[in-house]
Amino acid sequence: MNKKNLVLIVFLLLNLTFPTRSKAEDILQITPFSTSSGITENDWDENLTFMVQMNNTMAYTAIQFDLWLPDGMTLIDDEALELLPERFPGIVKKGVFFPEHNVSVTSLQDKGHYRVVIYHDTFAPIEGNSGNLMQFYYLTSSEMHPGYYPIKITDAKLAVDAHTGYNIASSTSYVKIDEPGENASLAMEGYIPSFVNESLASETQLRKLDFQHVTGMGGTFTLLDGRDFNAPSEEVIIPSVIYERDCPSNMWGTICLPFAVRSNANIQYYKLEEVSEDRMLFEPIIEVETGNPVVFKLIGTDKVSVSADNVTFCKEPRNTFFENIGWNMRGSFTTITLNPNDEENQSKDLYYISNDKFWYNNASVPLYAFRGWFETAKSTSSRLFTIGEVGDTTYINVLEHDNGTAELCFDLNGRYLSKPQKGLNIINQRKVIIQ
Repeated sequence: MNKKNLVLIVFLLLNLTFPTRSKAEDILQITPFSTSSGITENDWDENLTFMVQMNNTMAYTAIQFDLWLPDGMTLIDDEALELLPERFPGIVKKGVFFPEHNVSVTSLQDKGHYRVVIYHDTFAPIEGNSGNLMQFYYLTSSEMHPGYYPIKITDAKLAVDAHTGYNIASSTSYVKIDEPGENASLAMEGYIPSFVNESLASETQLRKLDFQHVTGMGGTFTLLDGRDFNAPSEEVIIPSVIYERDCPSNMWGTICLPFAVRSNANIQYYKLEEVSEDRMLFEPIIEVETGNPVVFKLIGTDKVSVSADNVTFCKEPRNTFFENIGWNMRGSFTTITLNPNDEENQSKDLYYISNDKFWYNNASVPLYAFRGWFETAKSTSSRLFTIGEVGDTTYINVLEHDNGTAELCFDLNGRYLSKPQKGLNIINQRKVIIQ
């Protein structure tokens, strides 16, 4: 490469501030991968690589980015980068690809931090608009614990020629080391590419997902039921989101999601309307605002399946206070322990719905992510409620103490009975004949 072009490339990539392209357009991204701890040069082989992809809307000739590996992972050496013939011009000799582009990989001061520069002497373009671009060879420390680790690309620049280039968004992927435990967590930041979101949906061992520092997403993001979720701290538009939960049809439950939802033919949402001495009545609603906890009932299906497009997540659940009746409904995006003995609950009675029953919380119980519970001022004794729909004389369910000893009676028309009567009764959801 002549000295003039080398100076231009270095100046172009390191010193110019380029226009910032839209996050959804041009992106460098690492494919999620699994590997093991303790990989040394002695047991290394050519399959121990991870891929970097590039989606691009125009032809670029040079690339620079910073690569951040997790603690315990390093590149095998300064020649650990291999350009792929699918995207780079070059020749093949005796089965070995020799790219025309030049490569520089420099280890920076922070451990696991590398600067990568790829350029061409005469500014020949990188080929294609999507797909794998390069692969890196790596080693891992034996001290890396099983789990999920973020792996990032930051400060990325794409050059068209010696005078034109663009800064593009940082992106985060992940590597899975060995078999993570039951409470594995992962914190992500920057832009999350679509195929990373798809891969996260299949990681059932991943129980905590922290997106507080995420600045953008591509594709469809899946909220896994029961997986703790910390929403982005800044406003981020999610192209598509899905939440699913197995739940028997025609049963009551609670839900609290970081995006707005609507009732449809398969799910009806409700808000608390009235509380009397022995009944809680819920009114059907069409729309649920983002972060609001509500009660729901499935209709003709055994799965909660909620989706939305182009949504912005709220950062925290929003409490719903029913001032006219003195009750409060709260929700959580993470699994919590509902404990009546906690200091903040000393002056409250707590109630929750589980397995189609309404429970008085007199013992510590887990409440899984994306669910809600009720609070009211503490009374001298727990109250026993039926739960039903406004305008409907059929009461759906009962509230029980944790020991399950409540005995509520109904006639065949669903009317509440203070005590069993002669004939056929429904006692604790079972038909019983009283002589």
